[in-house]
Amino acid sequence: MVMELLSRQFAALDTVWRRNLFLQARLKLTALYVIIVVIIVCGFSLFLYASITSNLYDAGDDDFATPAARTHFLEHAVTPIRTTLFFTDLIITVSAAGLSYWLAGRTLRPVQKSLEAQRLFAAQASHELRTPLTVMRNDAEVVLRDAHSPSTELRAVLTSNIEEIERMTQLVENLLVLARSEHSSPSLEQVSLSELIPSTLAKLEPLAVQKSVSLSSSLTDSPVLVGSTQGIERVLINLARNGIEHTPTGGKVRVFAATSGHSAIIQVRDTGEGILAEDLPHIFKRFYKGRSGSGKEGSGLGLAIVKEIVDQHRGSIDITSTEGEGTTVTLTFPV
Repeated sequence: MVMELLSRQFAALDTVWRRNLFLQARLKLTALYVIIVVIIVCGFSLFLYASITSNLYDAGDDDFATPAARTHFLEHAVTPIRTTLFFTDLIITVSAAGLSYWLAGRTLRPVQKSLEAQRLFAAQASHELRTPLTVMRNDAEVVLRDAHSPSTELRAVLTSNIEEIERMTQLVENLLVLARSEHSSPSLEQVSLSELIPSTLAKLEPLAVQKSVSLSSSLTDSPVLVGSTQGIERVLINLARNGIEHTPTGGKVRVFAATSGHSAIIQVRDTGEGILAEDLPHIFKRFYKGRSGSGKEGSGLGLAIVKEIVDQHRGSIDITSTEGEGTTVTLTFPV
């Protein structure tokens, strides 16, 4: 019984060890550091010991009163040197092991955070994709169970499936944008906001008309920044679409742009439902979904993409919001 219990415990520890890649890498890196230190310290100690003992043994009998005095001196001089060097090397090795373990952990910390972020990202993405697939499957199974389902019910199921497919398509596109933005730099060019903003809002005009929301822009001058036209356009689309979708009928979404000193300022304001104060610190996190009064549920990637693009352009983003009154997003880019 005891052996079986010990066997299970060792098996559990072995499983934890195999899964903890960070601990394995940390210990391997620590061992490498310690080996390097031991080689250097032992090599130096051997050289020092050989040099000292060589000088001592080179002393002739004429340097001592009697031959016995010479032997006595060598015995009492070499042994303490050997002992001192041994314990000094041991202390240095132990200290180096502790310092190496700490340094290895510090060195691998960004890698660990990256792996954890990737693991969380994969889990969240899988969950987001699983939900619409489950809805589509359930709808199809309900219809298939009834061999005499009316055409109206079939049409409703197909319509629902198309909506879920569009949702998954948008999610996959957002995932691709994030993946590309993390591993590539934007192509830089002169971006004229006086041209880009009107053309971008024109693409969202049908959605604004459908929601009966007023969509307009205002430019105090002709701001120009150096960046990616495609990236800035995606930022504008994501922010303006958010404003439209979370603004009730009869509301307004306004996009302002101006030059201030050495910066280009873009503001997107809406008169929508606003963002809860407890949600504001987290809205740029991937897959984060705040409590929305409109019932509109997105993928939770729109603002994460905005933040990624703004960071790539060395810009800053600030959001102020009042629940029930609206939200203002301010973007600042170097010109």
